[in-house]
Amino acid sequence: MDDGMDGYRVRTVDGWELAVRTRRASDPGRRGAALLLPAMMVDSRTLDKPVGDGLAATIARAGFDVHVADFRGHGGSGPKVSDGGRWSYDDLVQHDVPALLAGVAERSGGPVWVVGHSLGAHVSLACSGTIGGPVVPHGHVLIAGNVWMPSLEGSRRRTLRKDVTIRMFRRVVQAVGHWPSRAIRMGNVDESAPYVEDLCRFWLQDGWRDRAGRLDYLAGLRQVQGPVLCVAGAGDAIMGHVEGVRAFAERLGPGRAEFLYARRGEHGLDWDPGHMGLVTDPRSRPLWEDIAAFMRART
Repeated sequence: MDDGMDGYRVRTVDGWELAVRTRRASDPGRRGAALLLPAMMVDSRTLDKPVGDGLAATIARAGFDVHVADFRGHGGSGPKVSDGGRWSYDDLVQHDVPALLAGVAERSGGPVWVVGHSLGAHVSLACSGTIGGPVVPHGHVLIAGNVWMPSLEGSRRRTLRKDVTIRMFRRVVQAVGHWPSRAIRMGNVDESAPYVEDLCRFWLQDGWRDRAGRLDYLAGLRQVQGPVLCVAGAGDAIMGHVEGVRAFAERLGPGRAEFLYARRGEHGLDWDPGHMGLVTDPRSRPLWEDIAAFMRART
């Protein structure tokens, strides 16, 4: 199906080619550009559902050139796990995000926002807070953005549930050699073993750092510049639970982030969005319009 978007590729410093699709601003009062980054286990198509009328299209209508990217090993940014692709969390932070920001800035003048869902949210912050680069995001929208760490949890029951999940996650990857998202119907992209090992390490060591222990991504949050909007869905029971999202956002500094709690009866919603529904369900359109309005008001 033709989604009405053009495509291009950017090359990272370590030689990986990343696929990006772009939709030009449809509002005559163009404000800048937005780099949209997806969650793990899926590709960037989740960020414009329904096709041509999803989150990406909503932001484009608000006056931003939208660039929807696939991380390495995902979507059009092969090779995938099945083709021998391997990558770590640090690869996304230190190589993919800087290259994508540079690609957006080269093709769209003006301020560049990052709108990240789940993985896309915290990877972009990790980059901005520790790596930096020639392109500094004007602001961030973090949709269900949080890192699983025991110290960021407020519920013993949820902590135990996450601990069981992480240990299962680790055992499966050790047995299979990767995370088989497609086989178990948890997404359309299998995940690389080094990447999964990094996520498990964050939880088991209760620290969000690079593999070498040189970069403290959590401490780096204080260095993130520009306006930040954090979004949590009331129907997100574990992946981006509201308590975890709030605790994560607080590490940016007191009062640094504005918070939007997406639930029935607020922000024009008639339901409680879950983790994926925040970006894929058309019932979330009023929320997408609020996100776009936040960006417009601060650009």
